[in-house]
Amino acid sequence: MANSNKLTIPSDSSFLETTIKTTNPDDALNEILSKKPQLFEFLASSYELDDCDKYVLLMRILNRVSKSSFTQMKSQLLLEVAKSKFCENLQLYLTKLSYQNNWEKSRNRYFWSDPLEFWNNFLTYCETIHTLSPYYAFEKCRPVMDVASSLCLPLLDEKHGFRLPEKCAQRLDTIKNKISVRETQSMTKETKQKKHVDYGPAPENFRVLNVYPRAEDLLESNPYLRPNIVNGSYESVEHYLDVQFRLLREDCYEPLRIGLLVTEPVMTNKQFGVVVKWDTSKKKYSRNIDWRQSKRFMFGSLLLFFKDNYSFFILGTVLDRNVNFLSQGLVVVQLINADLLEKNLYEANYHMLEYQVYFEPYFHVLTALQDSEFSEHLAMSKYIVSVDHTPTPPAYLTKSTQIYVSTSNGTRKFTVLDDATWPEPHEIGLDASQYEAYKSALTQEFVVIQGPPGTGKTYLGTQIAKTFLKNSPTFRNRPVIEGVLWPRIHDDVACRLLVLCYTNHALDQFLENILPTTRSRDFYGCYEDDDDGYYDLYLRMDERPEFKLKTLNMAESYLTTYRHTRNELEDANARLAVCQKKINIFNEGVYSYESIRDYCEAVALLEGYQNNSTDPLLFWLFEHVEMDGAEIDPKIFINEINENETEVGDNLQLNLDDIGRNEISESLFDSQLKIKASFLVSNVEHELEGLYGKYECPKTRLDNKNIIKNRDRLKKVDILDKEHVSDFTTEERWSIYFDWALTVKEDLLRTFRRLKVNQKYYYKAYEESRMIIDLCILREAEVVGVTTTCAARVRQLLQALNTPIVMVEEAAEVLEAHIISALTEHCQHLIMIGDHQQLRPSAASYKLARHFNMEISLFERMVNTGAPAPRLCLQHRMRPEIAALISPAIYPDLQNHPSVLQYPSVRGLTSNLYFFTHDNREEEDDEMLSLSNYYEADMMLGLANYLMKQGYSSEDITILATYSSQMVYLKNNISKYPLLKDVKITVVDNYQGEESKIILLSLVRNNEEGNVGFLATDNRVCVALSRAREGMYIMGNIDMLKKKSELWTKIAATLESNGSLGTSFVTKCQQHPDDKTEV
Repeated sequence: MANSNKLTIPSDSSFLETTIKTTNPDDALNEILSKKPQLFEFLASSYELDDCDKYVLLMRILNRVSKSSFTQMKSQLLLEVAKSKFCENLQLYLTKLSYQNNWEKSRNRYFWSDPLEFWNNFLTYCETIHTLSPYYAFEKCRPVMDVASSLCLPLLDEKHGFRLPEKCAQRLDTIKNKISVRETQSMTKETKQKKHVDYGPAPENFRVLNVYPRAEDLLESNPYLRPNIVNGSYESVEHYLDVQFRLLREDCYEPLRIGLLVTEPVMTNKQFGVVVKWDTSKKKYSRNIDWRQSKRFMFGSLLLFFKDNYSFFILGTVLDRNVNFLSQGLVVVQLINADLLEKNLYEANYHMLEYQVYFEPYFHVLTALQDSEFSEHLAMSKYIVSVDHTPTPPAYLTKSTQIYVSTSNGTRKFTVLDDATWPEPHEIGLDASQYEAYKSALTQEFVVIQGPPGTGKTYLGTQIAKTFLKNSPTFRNRPVIEGVLWPRIHDDVACRLLVLCYTNHALDQFLENILPTTRSRDFYGCYEDDDDGYYDLYLRMDERPEFKLKTLNMAESYLTTYRHTRNELEDANARLAVCQKKINIFNEGVYSYESIRDYCEAVALLEGYQNNSTDPLLFWLFEHVEMDGAEIDPKIFINEINENETEVGDNLQLNLDDIGRNEISESLFDSQLKIKASFLVSNVEHELEGLYGKYECPKTRLDNKNIIKNRDRLKKVDILDKEHVSDFTTEERWSIYFDWALTVKEDLLRTFRRLKVNQKYYYKAYEESRMIIDLCILREAEVVGVTTTCAARVRQLLQALNTPIVMVEEAAEVLEAHIISALTEHCQHLIMIGDHQQLRPSAASYKLARHFNMEISLFERMVNTGAPAPRLCLQHRMRPEIAALISPAIYPDLQNHPSVLQYPSVRGLTSNLYFFTHDNREEEDDEMLSLSNYYEADMMLGLANYLMKQGYSSEDITILATYSSQMVYLKNNISKYPLLKDVKITVVDNYQGEESKIILLSLVRNNEEGNVGFLATDNRVCVALSRAREGMYIMGNIDMLKKKSELWTKIAATLESNGSLGTSFVTKCQQHPDDKTEV
């Protein structure tokens, strides 16, 4: 008998005892998965009294696992447990529980020590199974719950005095009712005309809406939408999420809906499957595309395949951006709604439409917003939803919390919430406006900081981040030091700061700036890759390979889980490959007797119908073919027919290696799996067409050729219709064969689809196991940086990371939904830094941007609704005459730092700022849907070349264009000027946050209609005019701009007042300043 003071269970359950010690849900999932063989050996066994404590322990573990962030592995484990004998044994356990005597209780002490914990865990398990699979909840959990409610619980009350609390009893009734109902309800929605803007209640819960578009979505002309509320609060979190979800979803769908009206056929010869070939002859320019530079067919891009009437859509996403394939007119695609495909799907031509808006971020953000738990844990809802801007300190701060900062006189300690103890601005290297913003960032849980151009937004953000890092515990298990900024949230978590940036470049720049503050291995960046879609965890370590496991002391359970999911995925891929190989073999000729016998029993009637050297089926089909004494080769015969029937060209017999599937090594982290490669299926339509081939048919076989060509017109015949198989004519034999072949094809396709679904689940589990490995690494970091796109993709990872502080750089440039989807329930402090008067978020739909406030960022909305938003006022970038273009026109209180008064004049020109006005017309680029102005471009290149001859380096000069086509023209012609080979050329929208000593700006627009496009938008003009430090030279039509924009009228007046506007540049010799030339 065990010691009465110690709870013990049999030694063979030690794996459960080990796991129960792991309190973190993600770690518990890892631990139990690493012990999967022991777990399922136990689950497969019959109920015994000695197992009582095991059930209680397992229920506790499953409750913990249900809270894990890694959905696929968690779901797979819980459902596998449900499918086992666990529920049956649990039912027996509950049946006998109330009758246990004292000795039996001693074998079940985990329950009797805390029965309420067991019942709470039990209810959580049943609720979770119902969420994952109503079917298994009905089949497996319902009988157990019936025993619990009708037998076990009443007897526990009667015999042992234990009664379930009312709240738990209500949970039990609720889940029982949900499980018992178990009916499939199809959500039908009345089609009705909507107003341009809807303000009434939503017609359905946004969570039931699909993320991938369906035919009815794209044919809907007036979807239900409500505008983003930019002045006022939302009714509730649900109201807020509904508005954001529908707007983002429509922003994704509308360009696709419009695209259906302008598309043209690009598919040929009914080639549709996972490898898609488009007809390059229809688009001559597609042959000349530089696929390495092009943004077409990026990983995750949405493709739409449809017929002329748009009645049926097939969705696909790009799985592999293989440049060699693209140059041949091939792209590897994953079919989204493949389970809905009709058997005659491949018997018609289709149009293919590529969705030019990058679909991947939409998918991840929309999926995050639909998460049923997201609304419960939306961080900062007080500010975001209720628009309550009452300043509140972060939850981790107390009145006595002190921190350390570096000052000009050494290290200084002060009390964060006591203004009297703070150092002076000059002591910590900040100007007055930066100081106020810095103080807000440290003392308020929700902070919006506006930084006009050149005022040091990035510098301030770096100083704030450094303050957090300098006051953070840095080593695992290190005791919390009195006076540091925050306590540990979890023993295994060192990360305190999450940095979100809009672009890879901005993220890299920010992390590099804080590098001196943190140890070399203690910050990480997560970047997205457009080619293969994998996020890249950029580790600041000496080497990434093997992750230096000994140094990181990674638990073996993590590696076990990873290897297990990897092996399951390899097995699933192998099964897919075998099925694909069978399909490919069948394409080569007539199905063999042995192959057909596996699917059609009737073929056995041909047994023995052959000569000594021939397959009975082949001999039966070709018995009447005259071969002039030659041996019948039905494979060649069938393949000889197809040459004159198709113009396909090369046969697409691709295997896994053709698209670069990386072999899985035994290293901890192999190069990222190209699992997408295993999704290949051969040209499915040719599974039957492969029965006749590619050579000229001899006249002696013309009858058979015609039969095969016209197989659809053959009269249906059954092999049992005649007494002997030899009685059938050639035509009748082929009719029977084609029926058998169709059976084989359909069975193989069903098998392939089923295997593909299974592989999809294994792939998700594998990806999550990779994330858990990354989680183990990231817990060693002090700061993690991610792009907003990557944040949505790895949201599970961020959720598990428990990071309390989030900083968003260039926050005014990010769509609101992208920011909130990156905030987890653990966020206690949100700092947004940006400038809503520069670039706004980019919406794909003009209608949503104009009428639904889609381009109003969370940052700008908070400013508009009165959130305290300290603004930086002292600019350190532009010489005064350049700054005068935007101040006071855009920024009334922007001031110049003394340092900008000391800039030297630009060498070789008489003016440091000049607007060259002209009326040379723009050109349209139909391919790029953009604009060029060749006159401006040539002038800009000539001016840049002249400045280089004045002694400037390529790093000193940047040429900016307002349109991408102009940028391309500039780059294509820069080779004419060898001195300019390293000069940077880019578009304005890609240059926010950047600066250069000299900027050459090409405005491009110049037309008879007076259309200035987005040059009438103050935000973009602001960015364009605020990038230069010492010199700025602009080309455009100032008269046309003044007519369309009040801002340009003010700018023109400023230029005229200081003599910086004209129709020619004036150059001067550095050695002889009075020697001037007008150009």
